[in-house]
Amino acid sequence: MAKKGIESSAEMTSLTTLFLVLEAQPIRSPSSSYVEGAANEDGRTPSIWDTFTHAGKMVDKSNGDIACDQYHKYKEDVKLMADTGLDAYRFSISWSRLIPNGRGPVNPKGLQYYNNLINELISNGIQAHVTLFHYDLPQALEDEYGGWLSQKIVSDFTAYADVCFKEFGDRISTWTTLNEANVFVLGGYDNGIVPPQRCSSPFGINNSTCTSGNSTSEPYIAKQHGLIGFNVFAYWFIPHTNTIEDITATQRANDFFMGWFINPFVFGDYPEIVKKNAGSRIPSFTPHESKLVKGSSDFFGLNHYMSMRVMDDPESLKVHQRDVYADMAAKLIFDWDGIFPDEFPITPSALQGVLEYFKQVYGNPPMYIHENGQMTYRNVSLNDTSRVKYLEGYIGGLLNAVRNGSDTRGYFTWSFLDSFELLNGYISSFGLYFVDLNDPDLKRYPKLSAHWYSNFLKGGRRSTTNSGIIDEVVKNFSATTETSHLTVEGAVAEDGRKPCYWDIYTHQGKMADNSTGDVASDGYHKYKEDVKLMSEIGLEAYRFSISWSRLVPNGRGAINPKGVEYYNNLIDELISHGIQPHVTLYHLDLPQILEDEYGGWLSPKIIEDFTAYADVCFREFGDRVSHWTTINEPNIMAIASYDSGIWPPQRCSYPGGVINCTAGNSSIEPYTALHNILLTHATVAALYREKYKAKQNGMVGLNVYGFWCTSLTNSTADVTATQRANDFFVGWVVSPLVYGDYPEIMRKKAGSRLPSFTKRESELVKGSSDFLGLNHYFTVYIQDNPSSPETGIPDFNGDMGVKIAGTKDDTPTGQFVPGSLPSSPSGLLSLLGYLKDHYGNPPVYIQENGSGGPHNESLNDTARIDYVSGYIGSTLEAIRNGANTRGYFVWSFLDVFEVLSGYQSRYGLVHVDFEDKELKRQPKSSAQWYSNFLKKKKKQAGMEMKNINKSGSLNQTSHFSQ
Repeated sequence: MAKKGIESSAEMTSLTTLFLVLEAQPIRSPSSSYVEGAANEDGRTPSIWDTFTHAGKMVDKSNGDIACDQYHKYKEDVKLMADTGLDAYRFSISWSRLIPNGRGPVNPKGLQYYNNLINELISNGIQAHVTLFHYDLPQALEDEYGGWLSQKIVSDFTAYADVCFKEFGDRISTWTTLNEANVFVLGGYDNGIVPPQRCSSPFGINNSTCTSGNSTSEPYIAKQHGLIGFNVFAYWFIPHTNTIEDITATQRANDFFMGWFINPFVFGDYPEIVKKNAGSRIPSFTPHESKLVKGSSDFFGLNHYMSMRVMDDPESLKVHQRDVYADMAAKLIFDWDGIFPDEFPITPSALQGVLEYFKQVYGNPPMYIHENGQMTYRNVSLNDTSRVKYLEGYIGGLLNAVRNGSDTRGYFTWSFLDSFELLNGYISSFGLYFVDLNDPDLKRYPKLSAHWYSNFLKGGRRSTTNSGIIDEVVKNFSATTETSHLTVEGAVAEDGRKPCYWDIYTHQGKMADNSTGDVASDGYHKYKEDVKLMSEIGLEAYRFSISWSRLVPNGRGAINPKGVEYYNNLIDELISHGIQPHVTLYHLDLPQILEDEYGGWLSPKIIEDFTAYADVCFREFGDRVSHWTTINEPNIMAIASYDSGIWPPQRCSYPGGVINCTAGNSSIEPYTALHNILLTHATVAALYREKYKAKQNGMVGLNVYGFWCTSLTNSTADVTATQRANDFFVGWVVSPLVYGDYPEIMRKKAGSRLPSFTKRESELVKGSSDFLGLNHYFTVYIQDNPSSPETGIPDFNGDMGVKIAGTKDDTPTGQFVPGSLPSSPSGLLSLLGYLKDHYGNPPVYIQENGSGGPHNESLNDTARIDYVSGYIGSTLEAIRNGANTRGYFVWSFLDVFEVLSGYQSRYGLVHVDFEDKELKRQPKSSAQWYSNFLKKKKKQAGMEMKNINKSGSLNQTSHFSQ
């Protein structure tokens, strides 16, 4: 099972360093049943899994009789491991091959095979890690006494282990007794989905397939044994909501799913809640047994692939006949529909969370990540970028845990080869190497992930560029942060600054929390402290906006020397710390005086005034600033200010207005405003090229807010509506920049209400952007809405003719206000691909992307880490696919005064205490993660090497798979 994606060349360096320090034992661990094959050869007898598969119980009716045939091809496979760079390999021994009857005579052919495999590994410099049991109980013992339901298995398994220790222990130093025992007992004895398929009504998933069993007691009986070196399967459980009930249920889920098995090894008994809810159905340890079990595991093996959300379910405890899940009194929720997703979601912080949990709750025992990997459909492609992203991310999560003190000794990815997988046979694949099942020789082919993993294990390539994420594809890519002066600067009435229309808006109490940006994060006075913090975190660039009202207080005319001084000081401070300034000229902050005089963006007069303001900026700061963005997200500004009316100057008319506006025309003004914005941008770009480009050699671009629009259904109407939405949201801004005019569908729908470009204006706008700035946060779902506008009075949304939903479960509506929606990094990947394919692959900077949290969010903001890591992974994948993406800016560096929500939401990597008069800054976990991602100094990597434990591993299989 599986999980997530990597970060920067600095992180690549750090991760590689970790495993060099851990002596990089890259492991891929197969089960004998998954990979070994030769099920009926050389004296091997059936295991319960053979019986299960031959009864046609697999989804694809397959079996592991041949699997990857590693029994015959082990030399070829070990050579492939050595070529890949593995330092260790984890595999399982088949009890049925070594001791065919489960007890008694040892099979010499079995001894010979495992001796040969171990010797071959060692001769190639690969350390062997062995698992004794991976789902494959000899059928003879199941038939004789019910296998794991009988105490008799203790002596038989111990005798089998004794043979292994005696025959192979001179060359094996790391043994795991049982693989993911918790999943085995639940699947084998509660829901009955894996052999021996014992369950009882109503708990079995398919009671018709179960043999006689008792789901209320057998899972508790089956797991008791007293041996060393133990593996457990672990989800990272997350409360479904922040209620006390769901939080308590989450702890209960941890106790039932992990504590059920780990507590006895650490504390000598089951968790109290497990004993309380299961009652007499869970066996008790005698004092002797408790002493035997406690401390009997020298390490814990951990299989981890994904997170689950937990919802309290107290009603289940009221049922008289209960199984483990009912005793748990919690509903476990996957983030996908059905039993298996196409691929596992990527949330590396989940692995970090599990390791931190083991550290805090169980005294930081030695840990090996025994299984972690990404599932895809077999035969899809050798270019398995999702697997690369997954491994990058999870290794990053592991690194963070080690840095935080976790005693994790090694990491094994599942799996080295595509193998015979539990339940779904050959339908899915986890391997770094593709196995051609149609080839009689079962030929192996390396996937992209094998090349990546090999490069990683051999030291990886280290970028020497400003902030590449893997040299060969992102030499010019930078990842950094940004803020707007409106949201961070404060000092609105100081040193000559005059009001902008956002000041007027907030002072009228229009914010959700009735707040203002008068102080905000006080960046005006604290810029030196903030730049020092940026430098410590490792930022190489910082995007901020200039306040037009501070620099040119009346919108035109006299320049404010205090404004010039402040921005010179900020820019110089950044540069002195090696941080490149990226500047936005306009971020929602029109001088109120121009709004009062001629209606701001509704008048063409603004073109001249904005160009004069831009001229001041280029002249005063252009010797040190090379990246200029004229206007931030003009499409959203035009809609929110002149259609829905939720932003200043709050102009709208029925039916477009979300509020009751006192003035405006939602049918015309959004189009007028954006038309003037485009002409303003183009005029400013022409000024720069004519007057400053030769000397300053900078770039001037325009920003656009981009949802990724995807069809709610596959109907032709919804697919067509989705393209229309892309044309209205993104094409409205980008098509004129690339083609010199608006999209045809907009011309058709809006008619004469959409201004026309003259030939001169078209030529001026076309090609006026050296790059596109992109603000992106989430995906929306589009449904055709052919009846709009029902009133016969058109506005922007009516012209677009769609309904929009934030998720597939939401009811689509005609209006849409950006908000906090589920993370979907693939949306950014698709959007970058769309810009590449539809607009000639322009240079793109992702200028805003980030995750909001509540005002009282924890400093341990793991959700933000997941979000940012996922979206950076998608950016990387887009670059690999050819997108000309140059950089990525997280919104935002600090918690700031946010548009609409004021101080109710937080997007920052750094916490600002707005209750403290000093506005104290404190880095969150995301800042630490981002810092690790950005830094690429060998000195720091060298210091980390001294602090990390010297042992570890990296690859594995089970005898099932090879």
